[in-house]
Amino acid sequence: MSNIHPSNSIHPTAIIGEKIKIGKHNVIGPYCVLKGDLLIGNNNIFETGIVTDHKVTIGNDCKFYPYVSLGFAGEMGAKGDKLPGGKGVEIGDNVTIREFANVHAPYWWDNTKIGNGSYIMNKSYIAHDCQIGQKVMINAGVKLGGRAIIQDFANVGMGAAVHQRSVVGECAMIGMNSIVKKNIPPFAVVAGVPSRILKFNFIGAKRRDYDEAYLEQINKNYISFLNKKTELEGSIESKIKDFLSNHPDTLTESK
Repeated sequence: MSNIHPSNSIHPTAIIGEKIKIGKHNVIGPYCVLKGDLLIGNNNIFETGIVTDHKVTIGNDCKFYPYVSLGFAGEMGAKGDKLPGGKGVEIGDNVTIREFANVHAPYWWDNTKIGNGSYIMNKSYIAHDCQIGQKVMINAGVKLGGRAIIQDFANVGMGAAVHQRSVVGECAMIGMNSIVKKNIPPFAVVAGVPSRILKFNFIGAKRRDYDEAYLEQINKNYISFLNKKTELEGSIESKIKDFLSNHPDTLTESK
């Protein structure tokens, strides 16, 4: 039985399923079809034609633009589209998902996840089991293969494709239309088909309030450090070392 707080604004054309729990002060627009085991927090906005299925959990203060699809079975190709019970899509707080984006249910892991403050642009494809960190930018037309991991503060450029099971490190930036086939180290700027490392993401790191003199030192030695030709010490270097240790198949080639 649905549990819907009376403070919500629900358009009369919206269809609300029987297992829906909706918090306070949400706006659900025309022709939305919200079904499945759906839990919605507070102060979210659902524009025209949002559809959900199976298990979806949504935090607070999110906005979904027209025709976003959430929670349907992942595309498994020849394996067949399978949907294990008890697993679902988890969306944090302050997330924006733009028009026609598609977020599929998990199959291998406990969830397909989008972290707090992330921004998913139009026509993006988030495949089964993807893990998107906090304050990630997924630009228009991006395609993430199954079990892809995009760590906090990363920026995936317009039209880029990330191969299944690949990991894009914290604060990395992927150029538009790039093809990512290997793991991408933290704070790298990459581009191309296949991708190559261009440089250290100085601008992205600067937005994180790191000391500028410290960033200048990393900027001069980033590629050399990745290839273990230079030793550096600091918080960013520690993050890179940990990443390389945990993800041995990581791109280190430069242009």
